[in-house]
Amino acid sequence: DVADKEAPGRRGQLVPFGAMSVRHFHDHCTACQLCVANCPNDVLRASTGLEHFLQPQMGYENGWCRPECTVCSEVCPTGAIGPIQKDEKLTVSIGKARVNLELCFAATDKEDCGNCERHCPTGAIRMIKAEGYARPVPAVAKRHCIGCGACEFLCPSRPISAIVVDGLSVHESDVPRHGAGQGAGHGQGRGRMGGDNGHNGGGRQMRRRQGLN
Repeated sequence: DVADKEAPGRRGQLVPFGAMSVRHFHDHCTACQLCVANCPNDVLRASTGLEHFLQPQMGYENGWCRPECTVCSEVCPTGAIGPIQKDEKLTVSIGKARVNLELCFAATDKEDCGNCERHCPTGAIRMIKAEGYARPVPAVAKRHCIGCGACEFLCPSRPISAIVVDGLSVHESDVPRHGAGQGAGHGQGRGRMGGDNGHNGGGRQMRRRQGLN
């Protein structure tokens, strides 16, 4: 049997597209559970932590936040998750993917994988030739990553994914797209490991709406 995914150690909490920031989300959420009950992708569950008891907790162990889905923003009655359009989701970043090559099948010579690159809807992930690795390994262009979790959920590594999305405390907008859409492959490039992985993303922080200060 294939082992279930386990929650990774994230650097920063994930909150849904439309929430604008972690603070805004927690300040306005009443833990009504409507988003949890209606999420078709199983990425929201009720938190059991004391600080935000029963407020939605986001994770990619059982699914990922598909760009075409806006259900949680439609059912939220308080504005904790604000309205967001499907095309807008591809220009907003709620987190940034981070690769752990010690768990990566390609990096550890288990197989040629590339699942993360193939399924990234914004083309933020490329398989590159890197010194010290026999096979191409994934590198994330963080300025293009929206934090949807496709890479994390579809990574074959178990029980912890080799690629994990770290949440942003304040969401970014105007994220530039690098690829042509979900499932688009981008070939194997050559470059330095990590590319622009050291950056925090090129999008403007979403301070244009209320509730962030």
